[in-house]
Amino acid sequence: AVNNGAAGKLNIAGATVTATNWAINNNGTANTTTTPSVKVISGTVTFTNGNTIVNSSTGLVYLTGGTVQQTNSSGAAAINNIGTGTITVEGGTVKHKKAYFSLVNNNTGTINIKSGTVITEGSASAVVNDTVDGGKINVSGGTVTGGTYGLYNRSNVSGIITVTGGTIIGLGTSHSAVYGGYGTTTIGTDDSSVDTSSPIINGTN
Repeated sequence: AVNNGAAGKLNIAGATVTATNWAINNNGTANTTTTPSVKVISGTVTFTNGNTIVNSSTGLVYLTGGTVQQTNSSGAAAINNIGTGTITVEGGTVKHKKAYFSLVNNNTGTINIKSGTVITEGSASAVVNDTVDGGKINVSGGTVTGGTYGLYNRSNVSGIITVTGGTIIGLGTSHSAVYGGYGTTTIGTDDSSVDTSSPIINGTN
């Protein structure tokens, strides 16, 4: 539906973007929260057949409100970070209604969740380092709910997961909220002072 070029800046504010191929493909390189490549402020971005938003470059995809959702495909994410850029969720909702990831790193990029909601309703993890070593997932706020794991380093992938706040939930039978796998997982910020109120991590295993 929308292809954002290398020098492009795309803002979604109150719009409804619906597509049967990718809804937004970002090739932009702007990477600050003041001037991101793609900013979702309000409205709804929906895709039924593949990745709803694809971040193909070094740019920042920045959510402060609205909803980004994948409603049909069990083989594509709501947001797929295939470049080395950054996805930052600071409000709004990222949702997958079937059995696949809501947010996924398929390169050495970074996913930051500071507030808002990330949820996979089907039997799959919500936020994943998938195919390449070095992807980073940072959670400092918000709520992440996976149909299996909440946060997941895929087997044989040496990703980095850091949780300093927020609520992480894994709903699958015998699934943990955070699965570090072969990577590095850090919970909290200070070993000498453990705050039991944040982060909140709930799993079935």
